[in-house]
Amino acid sequence: MLMQQFRPGSCHLKRMSDSCKRNQAGALGEAAGASSSGDSEQPQSCHSLIQDRGARPRPWRVFLSAIVASIFVHEIGHCAVAWVLGCPAVPTPAKEYLLRPLPAAARNQVALGGIIGTAAVVVVGLSWMLRNPTLSRSALVAGAMALPGFYTLRFLLAGRGHDATEFQEAQTAMGLSYSGHALDWMFLGLFVVAAILWFWRTRPNMTCRLGCRLVLGAVAALIVLVALQSVNNMVFDPFFEH
Repeated sequence: MLMQQFRPGSCHLKRMSDSCKRNQAGALGEAAGASSSGDSEQPQSCHSLIQDRGARPRPWRVFLSAIVASIFVHEIGHCAVAWVLGCPAVPTPAKEYLLRPLPAAARNQVALGGIIGTAAVVVVGLSWMLRNPTLSRSALVAGAMALPGFYTLRFLLAGRGHDATEFQEAQTAMGLSYSGHALDWMFLGLFVVAAILWFWRTRPNMTCRLGCRLVLGAVAALIVLVALQSVNNMVFDPFFEH
């Protein structure tokens, strides 16, 4: 008697279950049709999304690599003059090591070689960017401007762009006053002109986001410069300065 009372309910539940299964089958069929019709669009959107995600870190890698490369070119400029003068020298990522003492006139020329290397990197990178101002080329120019920017910052804060006597020696090799600030002003002008040309060529939107990125880039460049110099001295000084 109890079982007979529950039979209608069980049939009702069965009908509801069959109806749910039919609805689910219809929904799956519609989803399959929609996916087949949109197959050509979804992979493209996913691919573009992957490209966007993969492209975001690239300018920062170019920027940081350009900083390290520009400093190394600076050191190669020192060593290239020493090699021409017959003095063995070893360039490292952030310092040149002369393996034989040089007279004062030759030291001045060696100092000038590094200055020429830094200026050449900025001019070549800027010329390349002006032809086609892509994001990667802009990051390359920004990295090349890091060392002149550091010289400019130190000149404004400490009164001399270089902590040693490299600028004074290079000025002497150029026939300028040893105690003057010709190279300090030269790097200041180079940095300002490069920045103006970059803004003129790229025409960026002046937003808070751009300002934050520029500040973040300046801080990152300063950290890289200081860290690279410190690690370089710690690793190579024991080998070459004795």
